Amino acid sequence: SADGLGVWELPGGGMEYKEGPENALIREVREETGLELASLHIAATFHVVRSNLEIVGLNYRCRPVDAAVKLSDEHETYCWVRPDELDQYVSPKIYHDILKSV
Repeated sequence: SADGLGVWELPGGGMEYKEGPENALIREVREETGLELASLHIAATFHVVRSNLEIVGLNYRCRPVDAAVKLSDEHETYCWVRPDELDQYVSPKIYHDILKSV
């Protein structure tokens, strides 16, 4: 991908003004995957500074209400991945951040 984080990505995105992090997560996952979420818990935070952007992120541990994925037009395919397989799908940088959150 253009950001150098790999071909596969995890659902997520930015917050809209006055939306709040939990509502943003619910909206982004619904828009990208069609899934409804339950059991939202912050698992980890991160801070990244790039040349033109500063990101403060929240990683959540959550569960889908059901597993009926309906992808948005932004995505071509999806896969469910066991934790012990994740390093084969995401960049080492993201994998390391996820390990800190489990």
